[in-house]
Amino acid sequence: MRRELASRRARHRDDIGQSAIVLVLGIVLIMSLGTTIFVTTTLQNFPIVQNNLAQHYAYRAVEAGLNEYEYVIQTNPNLVLCNTSNLNTPQCTALQPFKFGQWNQVPYSGLGGSPVEWFSVYPSIDTADGLVKAVIDGAAQATNGFAYQHENVSFQPTNSFLLHDWWSVHGIIDPITQGNQSSCTVSAASEKGSTLSLLWGNGSNGANGYPGSCNSDFAYSAPGTVFNGPVFSDDPMFVCSFGVSGSVNIGPASPWVGVATAAPTAFTSSGCGQGAPPVNYNVGKTLLSQPQSTPPDAVSATNKLASVAMENGCLYSGPTSITFDGVNGSGVGQYIVDSPETPLVTVAGVIKDKNNDLLKNSNPCVPQSAGQPVALPNNGVILVQTASSCGNALDAATTIVGNYFGSTNTPACEGNAIVGNKVYDATTPSNDVGLSGSLTVAAANDVIIDNSITYNDCGTTAPGNFGSTSCQIGATANDILGLIATSFVELNHPVTGNGNNASLCGTGGGLTCDLSNPRIDAVVLALQHDFAVNNFSSGSPLGTISDNGSMDQYFSDIEGTATTQGLTSGYLNAYNWDQRLSIMSPPYYLSPGTNAWAVAALTISAGSKSSNAPTALP
Repeated sequence: MRRELASRRARHRDDIGQSAIVLVLGIVLIMSLGTTIFVTTTLQNFPIVQNNLAQHYAYRAVEAGLNEYEYVIQTNPNLVLCNTSNLNTPQCTALQPFKFGQWNQVPYSGLGGSPVEWFSVYPSIDTADGLVKAVIDGAAQATNGFAYQHENVSFQPTNSFLLHDWWSVHGIIDPITQGNQSSCTVSAASEKGSTLSLLWGNGSNGANGYPGSCNSDFAYSAPGTVFNGPVFSDDPMFVCSFGVSGSVNIGPASPWVGVATAAPTAFTSSGCGQGAPPVNYNVGKTLLSQPQSTPPDAVSATNKLASVAMENGCLYSGPTSITFDGVNGSGVGQYIVDSPETPLVTVAGVIKDKNNDLLKNSNPCVPQSAGQPVALPNNGVILVQTASSCGNALDAATTIVGNYFGSTNTPACEGNAIVGNKVYDATTPSNDVGLSGSLTVAAANDVIIDNSITYNDCGTTAPGNFGSTSCQIGATANDILGLIATSFVELNHPVTGNGNNASLCGTGGGLTCDLSNPRIDAVVLALQHDFAVNNFSSGSPLGTISDNGSMDQYFSDIEGTATTQGLTSGYLNAYNWDQRLSIMSPPYYLSPGTNAWAVAALTISAGSKSSNAPTALP
């Protein structure tokens, strides 16, 4: 019995051992199968993970492209005019840091084993709604080629000065132009008032007397005046005998807040009775929803522009004549400069403008011999500052004849920019020699216009006239001029000793003659005063000023005098908004650091590239 029991115990131990071995082998087998399945699943999912990561990198590439494009259009707002059809033109080549319609590698991508990222920007302009649109594609290396994403972005302009035919802070004529040189305070209470009776009552509060300490008149549009574009006034606009038709943007601080789409009608005064020809308000493109800019501080704006001009523009001192002279042999815009008070220095046999940063500024701001033209500065900015020393004699091109607004006791030191075409031929526009390119001319004091100003590529066509054969948005050449004055932007109008007009100018203009029916293709901004005609109340009528651009000013401008029967002296005005200003602007207008564009809409599409993406792989 003992032997049998022992035998049974031995067999039982063998069975348990075999079972343990089987269990261990089973566990090992299960673990091996699990590891194999895990590795297989991981290997199968790896491309999916990699492709998801690639999509992430493609999205980063799209955002990099958006950031790059947004940066350059804020730095150089006119880059929006460049696209795949004109990217090799001189204007666009100088502005582009990367190529449109081509793959551009995202800087520093591909480091540390990450995929290389690429972006492509395809910009265009929608003239129907005044928006700049860009299709931005992003690409990143994936396991089976490339991962793509793209987005459609719309940008809208943010500078409301440029979005109006006429823009003004104060509705009165500049007190200085009325002989009130000092101790004049414009108060909001006296100017705007709480009721119309304060503004339009009888006696001292009527249209011919400004309430308060300023002895000035309310501005009104004389019979025959034309506003062809959106109008903004932060004050009431006095319309001679007739109301304003269409949409006129009246500022939120005016008595007419809440009825901004139409100003009051039928205002009259003893000086402007019924029966006069109507004033033509053809508002065209209405931009009532746009926020209104505020004028920058004049000193701050001038200082900022001075630093820009010093480094990569041109900085002059004292009265400076700038005559637009078409293009040079290389097709680059040029001008003739005469600046007697600008200090010069010779470096390695080359005459240079001592005002400029000679280490950073390669522009030929001064000619090597008098009368030779120089090319427009690289960044398109010219500033004329007040001269600290003005011992040199002025010449005929820089001596303003007679009275002018903004004059001081030291005329040879004044920071005046005197501008005009080299040739303006109203009868044969093909003979005109004017501005070619993008330029901003700013002055610490006045900008004086001594000849008509035309864009070299426009001819008789008004700039910004959509559907025309030249000077429309997106054209290869897009000439544009900004005139910024701390004091006045002024049309020269000398008179004789007995108050008569001077002789009429020839095609070359000048400071000693009068301009008949002048044309001004420019964006005008008077920071502290306004656009004016000196001696506007003297002499006989000289016709109509055609302002093709935008008229922006602190006070209302004044060009002449009139009765109900029409003009009696000076000029009428035809304000024609340059519709290209909804897209483009003069360089550094208004001042450095002002954003010109804001994103209006953005949609993104994952997993695909757009139809505008380059056909070649990155």
